[in-house]
Amino acid sequence: MNKMKNKNVLYEHFFNPQRMGELDSPDGIGIIGNAQCGDILIFYIKVNDKRVEKIRFKCLGCGASKAVASYIAELCEGKSIQEIEQLKMEEIFENLKELPKNRWHCPFQALDALKMAIDDWKSREREGKRKMIDVEPISS
Repeated sequence: MNKMKNKNVLYEHFFNPQRMGELDSPDGIGIIGNAQCGDILIFYIKVNDKRVEKIRFKCLGCGASKAVASYIAELCEGKSIQEIEQLKMEEIFENLKELPKNRWHCPFQALDALKMAIDDWKSREREGKRKMIDVEPISS
């Protein structure tokens, strides 16, 4: 995080998003959507020795959502699972002061999606497979 101090982090990630895309055979996937603004955010992670070795994301949404996802991915790549799980929103907002108030939901969404990817990885580790969501079939 120190390398990002003293510059407009949000601006940098808005114009030069980092870690966009997918990972082949990810260890965890987290998907979150916001019906209010229409954003859909997906995080993919590769984990090695309980450390997030690689993070990639895909975002269908506003520029702020993409910039924040890029920032969160850069901030968290290389950190241990425990470090990410202990991240506080105050730490994240410290470098996102330029974020308009009507976009303050973006960091919460991004961190939630990343933590969902971690939960997915944990379920695979524990159960040996990806946990699936039960859905009712649509009757015709």
